[in-house]
Amino acid sequence: MRSLPSEHVKGLKGIVFKPARELGIFGIPIHQGCKGGFYPEFYTIVIFDLVDRKTAEHVLYHEIGHYYYHCKMDSYTKKEWTAIYNANRKPVSSYGSKNWVEDFSEAYAYFICQPDKLMANNWRKYIFLKSRVFNT
Repeated sequence: MRSLPSEHVKGLKGIVFKPARELGIFGIPIHQGCKGGFYPEFYTIVIFDLVDRKTAEHVLYHEIGHYYYHCKMDSYTKKEWTAIYNANRKPVSSYGSKNWVEDFSEAYAYFICQPDKLMANNWRKYIFLKSRVFNT
């Protein structure tokens, strides 16, 4: 996480690991197959499943992408992202095909974990993240 700009996680209260089966006891809804979640009411990211390091890192950055989108990104930048999503209709991943917010979170994770893959598959999203989100 050292590579992230500090403002991307500023205000985030916690990142915790809690297996999904334990959260179910408390009545917290978890979508089947989901490996993590951002809970805006608590400003907390919960990782449900640590399959392997690569997957865990992707899930962590995906959820930080949700935090950034919902809590840090201004409405103008969100509209820019939505326009890119609607014009292209090529999601970053199959999970990103759910909607523009999932696609943003997937693109955010790919930008950090697999930037070459993101650039090769969707350079417009790569450039948007590089210039508008990471300001590099």
